[in-house]
Amino acid sequence: MYRYGNGQLFPLKNLDTPLQLKYCQARKAELPGLAEFMETLHKQGKPFDHYSEDEREEIIFWKKLVDEWQSFRRKPGAKLDELDERFAEYCRMEYPDASISVKTLYRKWKFLKDNNLDGLIDK
Repeated sequence: MYRYGNGQLFPLKNLDTPLQLKYCQARKAELPGLAEFMETLHKQGKPFDHYSEDEREEIIFWKKLVDEWQSFRRKPGAKLDELDERFAEYCRMEYPDASISVKTLYRKWKFLKDNNLDGLIDK
């Protein structure tokens, strides 16, 4: 339970994630297991339907592109670093307005694995 400034109590889950993290950070020495809870909160992103239409399109774009990249990397007999660079080159030709490099692909892949949809959106 979280105690509001006027003494009113309400469930911590009713707070937005940033406020939950702030509360937990302030109390982590007092409460056992709070570090794991904070990590879980940090990895949870907001639900897909909380994003604007443009943001959803960008999330879908990166999801498809990363999936395509992962499929491309499964080619037998080739080195992964060479395949990654070839795929990044393909992306630069196919999507000239997007700045896509091997580092970008790995970063977006990590965001997807962590369910961090905010990381897929260029802000």
